[in-house]
Amino acid sequence: MHIEDNKIVGQFIDTLKTSHFCLNPKHFHKYYQPLCEELKEKKENAQKNATYGNRYIVDTNFLGFGKFKIFAQGTQNYAYRVENEDITLLFSNPKEFPSKNPQLKVEFRSSYLFREGHKRAYEFVLKVVKKIVGKSRNLCSEIHLATDVCGVKYNSLDISRFQTLYSKTNFREYYKVHKLTGMHFGRGDFLLRIYDKVGEISKNKNKSFFKSFWILNGYKEGDSVWRHEVQYRRAELKSFINPVSFNRMQDETLYFFERLPMLWKNATEKVKFTELSDSEVVRVVNSDNASSIRSIFHRARKKGADSFWNSITTWNNIDLRDSSVVRFKHFSTPNLEYAKRSIKSFVGQVYKVCGGDSRYLLDTFLELDRDLEKEGLNIHTYGLNRVFQDFSKAYVSSVYNLKNEQISDNLVVPSLPTHDFNIFKDSYRELLTHIKDIDEKKSLEDKYNTVKGLNMVDMIEYTESQYQLQHDSDIIVNDFDDRNIDIPDIF
Repeated sequence: MHIEDNKIVGQFIDTLKTSHFCLNPKHFHKYYQPLCEELKEKKENAQKNATYGNRYIVDTNFLGFGKFKIFAQGTQNYAYRVENEDITLLFSNPKEFPSKNPQLKVEFRSSYLFREGHKRAYEFVLKVVKKIVGKSRNLCSEIHLATDVCGVKYNSLDISRFQTLYSKTNFREYYKVHKLTGMHFGRGDFLLRIYDKVGEISKNKNKSFFKSFWILNGYKEGDSVWRHEVQYRRAELKSFINPVSFNRMQDETLYFFERLPMLWKNATEKVKFTELSDSEVVRVVNSDNASSIRSIFHRARKKGADSFWNSITTWNNIDLRDSSVVRFKHFSTPNLEYAKRSIKSFVGQVYKVCGGDSRYLLDTFLELDRDLEKEGLNIHTYGLNRVFQDFSKAYVSSVYNLKNEQISDNLVVPSLPTHDFNIFKDSYRELLTHIKDIDEKKSLEDKYNTVKGLNMVDMIEYTESQYQLQHDSDIIVNDFDDRNIDIPDIF
């Protein structure tokens, strides 16, 4: 690696994709569906264009927001594609309300985010979203953070100077005429790319707008600039959403805008670079002992060999090196295939140990129910209790890791078809009261045990509501009108 007066010359949100659910059935039927009918007609007109490549027609004032192209083809799950120089709008065409997929997805151009800044760009897009879907629930589908570093050049030996804590890492390197041009770590939901940005711009002049900002920060023509870019997709982003303080009706994108330093810090902790000497690199490459390799890196860092990497861990001069990144456990979407396999395994085991008589299968359930009844449980409450045990430690930990956030009593909850709504509110209040009353000097285990000691009914009510709450990518909650509940005054 060649380092010569390295400095950060730019930090940006390079890519942003958002998803938007319509929450108002009246707006959906009165405005959104007729708009889709208009787009369908325009799409068919675009398909009549006898041209090669992308076929489209131009709407000179689409919804009052200026010139947009309406394309002859959509994408998977999204029938209509509309775009201008700054954004792409993807429309689904659901026949029913609510729908599983967002009615609208928005993709931001890198040049637009750079020119306007991510906050102003998103502020404008929210006006477009409101015009299209009305009142909406706004999710962040994907975000890329980029840090451009001037004065650094990586080479092929540097690949062995990286360590990653990411369990699903997928490393790949890129060469041009035996010269390293880039590499990446991770895949899919989390991906860290490191590549020669000057080399990319030389092949794509449309991206040269970055240079104007680099120059303001000390870049000179001929300097090397390597980009360090982390990609987060929704599955990974959700783990940074605090289930205690986050109100389900909050705007996720704005939530993450406030936490960019934390997202960047997490990336630079998952993948780390250490300036090992060439002899140390040779020892790392030739060693099959993981412990020995870790020792080589550890000794080098104690001597300050991680100074370069530490210098790029800040985001816009916000340094979080002395604070920890907090992750939160969320329930995943129900996996019915896995559940069916588990039941098959259970049935097979019962027949194996009890013989082929089907009566034993029912007897097993009845015996289990009687055993649980002695503990004040049944099969259903036992299952909910197991779910809570997995969730509770992460939940209690999250409460005490809040640094600048307040626990919100104004939690917007989904429908609870099997439980009375007021019971949930009372149990949630009791849970918060218990947690707030715990002495902060106690250990986390003491705090966990205190919460664990709550009334079982309250615990089950809370757990089931939390389980419903986490299905935010698959369930749209629209029962507030049926309950005559004003969302801001729900508590």
